[in-house]
Amino acid sequence: MSTVVEISAAIDKLDVKEQVELLRILPQHLKISADDLAWSRLAEPAFEFWNNPEDAIYDQLPGNSSFNGIGWRKSPPRIR
Repeated sequence: MSTVVEISAAIDKLDVKEQVELLRILPQHLKISADDLAWSRLAEPAFEFWNNPEDAIYDQLPGNSSFNGIGWRKSPPRIR
């Protein structure tokens, strides 16, 4: 079985289309219920007000704009 680091490295090698497909099916592999996923998608727009130039300085703090330290280059693609 692969480690999280190995899995992350493999994901980085995927093209964008494959990453989007992975995002679509990943909740099933992680045993995330459809209801929990729907609630997180519903809540996501509530935080959009923080995406503004005035608060951009906070995006540079350690731990921000990243996913458990692995880090996104930018915001992760949205699942629709």
